Amino acid sequence: MRYIKIFIWSALAIFVIFVAKDIYKTITTKKTSATTKRVACQVKSTTFEKIHDTNDIKIAQELLISGNFIIQSEIQKSVHATSKLFDYISKDDIDDIVQTQIQKISKSKTDKADKVLVSYYTRENDTKDPGKKTKKSKLYAGYIVFEFKFHDKTVYKIQTDFNDKQGKDIEDRISCVMASFISIDDKNSSK
Repeated sequence: MRYIKIFIWSALAIFVIFVAKDIYKTITTKKTSATTKRVACQVKSTTFEKIHDTNDIKIAQELLISGNFIIQSEIQKSVHATSKLFDYISKDDIDDIVQTQIQKISKSKTDKADKVLVSYYTRENDTKDPGKKTKKSKLYAGYIVFEFKFHDKTVYKIQTDFNDKQGKDIEDRISCVMASFISIDDKNSSK
């Protein structure tokens, strides 16, 4: 009977230790979410990213760096409010900014059959949209959503706001998008 009591108390003590360790780990572990800032430039504006768990992300990065990419873009003007943003910056201007930012990270030009698709759209914030209820949702000028795709699969997606009503900070946000994509490594590719 004495050995059974010792066994039960030992098992209970071990259980309590495991539970305590798990609670400690949960409390002290840094939470990661869509709004977690992985790269310093993401702190400048609201940024969400999704790193897909795929082996293709490294290949997509190498293709972009070697100049093997295709760009697909569009703009989306506000519908309820009078559109003003695209009086100051055009789709072609934004495409030129993307090309310039990619050239800044390109190290070599090699022509390969595979290409990474850089698909993005620039959306003007529609401040008169009846669905926007809060003042905060009307503060930013718009946002850009980028998807990097390889073999028709999204390997990385990022959305970042810009605040200047004339789009003067769009170049900075696109630079951040490229830095964010290129900085993905094995440690954070399974978010």
